[in-house]
Amino acid sequence: MSPLPQGWRAIPLREVLDHSIGGVWGGVAGSSEKDVKVIRVTELRPNGGMDLTTAATRSLTKKQWESRQLRHGDLLLEKSGGGPTAPVGRVALVPGDIADSVCSNFMQLMRPMPSLMLPRFLHLYLTHFHQSGGTIPMQTATTNIRNIKMPDYMATDVPVPPLDEQRRIVDILEGHLSR
Repeated sequence: MSPLPQGWRAIPLREVLDHSIGGVWGGVAGSSEKDVKVIRVTELRPNGGMDLTTAATRSLTKKQWESRQLRHGDLLLEKSGGGPTAPVGRVALVPGDIADSVCSNFMQLMRPMPSLMLPRFLHLYLTHFHQSGGTIPMQTATTNIRNIKMPDYMATDVPVPPLDEQRRIVDILEGHLSR
């Protein structure tokens, strides 16, 4: 990472997260304590959004549900999948209208610490990191499926400006992206 502006810090990703846990596939709908929608890699869209209309309905235990239920502002990392020419590492931002959902076992739920990081700022940074090839050295490949080495990914330094500056940067970028 290049030198940071005054007042910014570089902090390993794992230290800006309140919660991080791998997803779960669950069992056949109706077979356990709670039926939920499971967001898969196929629901991720190129712009960092999600299409929830195609999510699978699966059944989880109460413990699986409580530790993995998605909230507005969570980030979902595609940690497994891709292919020979498609590196993994896409990140989606969970919208506010999601309910009774978890991410699949090919993904990682990451919940930013509100006192340090705006979810949209981290989403934009991690999307840039992936699109600029940052995840490529962190990948292994077996049978044409790529996997991110999670310890390496979680050790990635992320820039952490003050929250008011994060808001300003997000507003500027959102303006550009909306055009």
